[in-house]
Amino acid sequence: MNINGINLHSHLEGSCPIGSLGGMRRQSGMGDLNLDVEINNLIDFSKIFGQCSRSFCKVEDFEFGTKEMLINQHKFGIMYSEFRISPYFHVFEGNKDISNIIKMVKNGIRQAKEQCGIEARFIIDSARHYGLDHAFTNFHWVADYFDPNYLVGFGIGGVEVSSDLRSFEKLFDEASAFKIPLSVHIGEVHENNTDNLLYTLDYECVGGIGHGLSVKDLNDEQKVRFSSTRKAVEVCLSSNIVMRFVNQALEHPISYLYENSIPFVLGTDDETIFRTDFQQECRKAQAILNVKESVIHKINLEAIEYAFCDQKTKFAIRNTLTQTICLEE
Repeated sequence: MNINGINLHSHLEGSCPIGSLGGMRRQSGMGDLNLDVEINNLIDFSKIFGQCSRSFCKVEDFEFGTKEMLINQHKFGIMYSEFRISPYFHVFEGNKDISNIIKMVKNGIRQAKEQCGIEARFIIDSARHYGLDHAFTNFHWVADYFDPNYLVGFGIGGVEVSSDLRSFEKLFDEASAFKIPLSVHIGEVHENNTDNLLYTLDYECVGGIGHGLSVKDLNDEQKVRFSSTRKAVEVCLSSNIVMRFVNQALEHPISYLYENSIPFVLGTDDETIFRTDFQQECRKAQAILNVKESVIHKINLEAIEYAFCDQKTKFAIRNTLTQTICLEE
């Protein structure tokens, strides 16, 4: 039986179905996409992600890819998807216009909703290792094209180093001034200290903590402070396990989050690259936590509170999901 829920952490380029990526590549005269390679770290991953991203050769591919990804996510129980896109190099190396990319993504969202009923929003993602200017370029696209019905936030991803978010202070301040929600990859590599995590606590605009493996390293006082900010850790089990950021599933900090009542949501990250789907993520969470299916339903129901969409949309999604759960039970 499917577990229906909310997906607040996925990336379009790495989650578009492999068949759809292949179709786009063939239409543009590109070779086959090879995902059958071992991933041991973020460098390995970034090379594969780059292949997936370059599969979006034409601006129209963003419409088709968005629609295909969302319809596929809905097949695996996702009622609401808040996904990321990374358009920077498509604009500056692929000579695409950012307004056209955003238009195509919007079209794809509309088409998927018409076809299967899934609700979706997207955020524009940046890679911190390319520096502040890169991040600001992406952020200003969000500020210029912000739309509560479609484009609802900004993301900071990329290769993290200790305390690197302090160099993005101007961006955090501007996001606060514009009231633009942020989701930040923090502690994806468990060995990172907690400096970046603690830095975000002073910023109300930060709503999502991507991966957040370093939450486990907070002391008791910091843990209470983190929980009081109402930020959610976006847990991506398969991603963390495949990239060996945790040695095995049972060592994943999701247990720590659950036992300490720290808010978290379940995400698929790059489901095509990591060969997972929402059902697999839910089942893995259930197995690691050793809980009944009803607990996973509750986690998914509460996840909508941490989405960047408006309250009206949250209310509608919550009602739909509640009705679905009642029918299943």
